[in-house]
Amino acid sequence: MLGAQTRLADPAPPGLTEAGIPAFVVLGPEAMGLSTPPTDLRQLPDGRVLVVARNEIAVGDGVRWEVYHQAATDRRNSTLALAVAPTGEFYASVQSGIGRVDFGTDGRWRFTKVASL
Repeated sequence: MLGAQTRLADPAPPGLTEAGIPAFVVLGPEAMGLSTPPTDLRQLPDGRVLVVARNEIAVGDGVRWEVYHQAATDRRNSTLALAVAPTGEFYASVQSGIGRVDFGTDGRWRFTKVASL
């Protein structure tokens, strides 16, 4: 059985590039244009990434994001997660049923109830 490493390895000498874990940056939700922390993350059928944050949906490639807000007239659901159909449609639980996310010409999204429970 091996013991734990007690110290970090010496860094690479000047002029050499060290192999291993790449440099990364931790960003907050505002980096994607969201006002609250994400609660769900999914890959879409076309390869893009879907991020859900309460009443906001962000879709992007990991660098560029388009953020959509729920319409003010739509019943607030505090959406925590969405299901993604193979066709790319988004679904979530709504009061007493299942709702599909529909995007309007105003750039906002709304739930359309498609099934009752």
